[in-house]
Amino acid sequence: MLDEIATGALIDGTALARAIGRRTAEHVEALRAEGVVPTLAVVHVGDAVDAASYRRQIASSASRLGIAVRIAGLPAEPTAEELGSSLDALNGDPAVHGVLVQAPLPPDLRRMVQVRLRVEKDPEGVTPQHLGRLFLGIPEVLPCTPAAILAVIKSRLPDLTGVRVVVVNGSPLIGRPLAMLLIDEGATVTICTRHTRDLADETRRAEVLVVAAGCPGLIGPPHVAPGAVVIDAAVNQLPDGTICGDVDLPAVRDRVSAITPVPGGVGPVTTAMLLANVVALAEIYGRKDQRDV
Repeated sequence: MLDEIATGALIDGTALARAIGRRTAEHVEALRAEGVVPTLAVVHVGDAVDAASYRRQIASSASRLGIAVRIAGLPAEPTAEELGSSLDALNGDPAVHGVLVQAPLPPDLRRMVQVRLRVEKDPEGVTPQHLGRLFLGIPEVLPCTPAAILAVIKSRLPDLTGVRVVVVNGSPLIGRPLAMLLIDEGATVTICTRHTRDLADETRRAEVLVVAAGCPGLIGPPHVAPGAVVIDAAVNQLPDGTICGDVDLPAVRDRVSAITPVPGGVGPVTTAMLLANVVALAEIYGRKDQRDV
């Protein structure tokens, strides 16, 4: 598996996503044999070019796996009532097994999505119920970005027992759930935030460094220990339209044992995890819903 995924020091997230997709496709086939078509509804706000590109990627990947995708659009600045009405309709549709509301959203609307979306429709794993189950050690589906990061790490380091991991992100959607997943794997975890006094001093201790701060060029050679595995989970758009992460890849590549590129690293794996979660929700809840139609 590692030889298939690795290209030099770069970790090929696309190859890992394909491996996850093959497993997901087997589950889709079994569900379809029972008359259940796993279905994802994607709700987008406005017509941002990058969001439209991501929708096309999701639809293409889902089609290859046999997952149906529905697209629902809202105005660029939806009211809480408009977004809530769309969520309620999808919550009540038994043929929909997952609902993805695309970012960006204002913080108040993002919080509303988290509490209003039914747990059985949450393929991102970010509703309070899913996050609570994760923290209690009894998850149904894992938050897809943290799960993707963990899968990428384990493609290089299958056994994380005692491994020192530093995560540069303290958010409740990435850093904190990722820390719980890593702790469950036996890793020793440090979380850094914007309040960390000496970031380089902390990150140099890492055998595995995960960065998702949304700050291009944040991580350079002084931040990275020789031989570390570096996972860049950030996606930043530069003024010229190019996409980059938080790590200065050309500057650190010769210093590390493995590193994810941006794009082509964590992103494809996150999409694969999202679709795997849609299928998992269909397996857990879809059969009953289909019988009740």
